[in-house]
Amino acid sequence: MPRAQNIFRQVIFTVLLIFVQVCVHNLAKATPGIPVLPRPNFNPAPSPRLVVPRQSGSSIPNGWQFFSCFVDNTAAGRLLTTESNLPSNTMTPAECIGYCSANNWSYAGVEYGGECWCDEYLHQVGFQETASSNCNMPCNGDATQTCGGPNLIDVYWNGDFEQEGNPVTLSRSFWSFVGCFVDNVSQRTFPAQVQAVGGVYPPSCADACAFYGYTMMGTEYGDECWCGNSTDTASQAPDTDCVMTCSADRDYYCGNANRLSVYQNNPPAETYTNECLAGQLPSWLNVTRLSILASPKEPSTLQTGWNGAVLRIIDVLTVGDTTWSLLSACQNCNITWIDLSFGNNTDPQGFLVPTVPYPEGIQGPNPSPIISIDLHQGESVIFQTEATLPDGYNGYDGYCASESPYPDDSPYSPTNGPIFLGNGHADNWAICQNISASPVNRLDLVFQPVAQHPNYMLEDCIAVDLFLE
Repeated sequence: MPRAQNIFRQVIFTVLLIFVQVCVHNLAKATPGIPVLPRPNFNPAPSPRLVVPRQSGSSIPNGWQFFSCFVDNTAAGRLLTTESNLPSNTMTPAECIGYCSANNWSYAGVEYGGECWCDEYLHQVGFQETASSNCNMPCNGDATQTCGGPNLIDVYWNGDFEQEGNPVTLSRSFWSFVGCFVDNVSQRTFPAQVQAVGGVYPPSCADACAFYGYTMMGTEYGDECWCGNSTDTASQAPDTDCVMTCSADRDYYCGNANRLSVYQNNPPAETYTNECLAGQLPSWLNVTRLSILASPKEPSTLQTGWNGAVLRIIDVLTVGDTTWSLLSACQNCNITWIDLSFGNNTDPQGFLVPTVPYPEGIQGPNPSPIISIDLHQGESVIFQTEATLPDGYNGYDGYCASESPYPDDSPYSPTNGPIFLGNGHADNWAICQNISASPVNRLDLVFQPVAQHPNYMLEDCIAVDLFLE
């Protein structure tokens, strides 16, 4: 009987407790201010977690912002296509953004509490934006933050506006997009794979292939640069096949697996007369006070590439009363003269003579007059103190103005003026990095550069036109 008595007592206790709760509840409704007692729970569930619906402030890295919540993993694929493979158990928006940002992506997305996805573009075809409140799954790494949901992705953005991944033309160059082509390891479309300065993306690959004399180039699999002169029998694929972003610059596409984003170099036709104009100069050009502008024949596609400079006369050696100077693109070297003339007359040919000392009107007595001396293949335009020239030698007078190879107002010509000719050639000038000079890699003008020169590397020379201003 003791067991039956215990059961009877528990039943009586429970009935009385319920009766008391009902009475108190009714009294509380009738009497404001009296709290309603919670119903006892002998098997309590865990307390619900506080979830902040959207991250803000210091939890999101500087420069990034919440973009929106999207339905993901649909029949169209993924909204963001690169999975980070970061540990799921530590995932937060900040951790995902940090990874995507370090790898040059513009978009970061967290999904299903512990997934992180990156991309340069939102592949929005076939995807539906939804209310941000739907992306409410707590993050595995911090339950007070949200990380999307099942097939729902919280997307963040760094503010970088999208540009065309395969641009029609590369900035400031003669390279244009040809299309997407099939490639494979057993039969390459282009024969030469090369390294590109600053990593592979279309501008750097174009510069690298142009240097080696190729007229076509292709980027592949995110970080490969290939050079050639023809796609030959390679099959063309839809442009949508070449959508892998470049590892070095996510603003561009670099082909895909077995796909090449192909560009071709189409420079304008040039016609050098290599003859002196003799008196046919534009009226605006003052032949007694000239400047020479060195302009690359093939503009660099890189934003950091060298794209021309006004040449200066700098001193390079002084022995006793004799000083030797040369034409250089160095803008902070020991400049002694800034303007030139063809001798002491108005005829646009003859000796090359500096006319205006630097800085004009500030320094004391003018430096000793200098004059051009013999021009040799592989060497710079050299000047020597005129008073120290050997007896019977009056300097070199083989310079003149020549007709520009470009039509007036051509986008490839910085001026409509004539170009500079020496030794009968206006088409053989280059700017070379002088590896033996101070400062190191000083950019000096060279006539017909040669291989194995002690002062420069031929592969580092940039072909230029010299425009008279």
